[in-house]
Amino acid sequence: MSKPKNCSICYEPIKGFGNNAEPINSGICCDACNWAAVFPRRIQGLYQAEEMSKPKDRKDQFKK
Repeated sequence: MSKPKNCSICYEPIKGFGNNAEPINSGICCDACNWAAVFPRRIQGLYQAEEMSKPKDRKDQFKK
């Protein structure tokens, strides 16, 4: 029998396979931490990437 893995965020034992903990850290995490910490951070990253990809209004450069 294999040793149970611990969550890289809360350090509690992981039930099942675990989840990728990126972008919080490079380990694996439990389902609770995935929904409470990892998933919201990924969504936040999508919104930030979308904002950065929008073209800038050139008129804003010349406002005083």
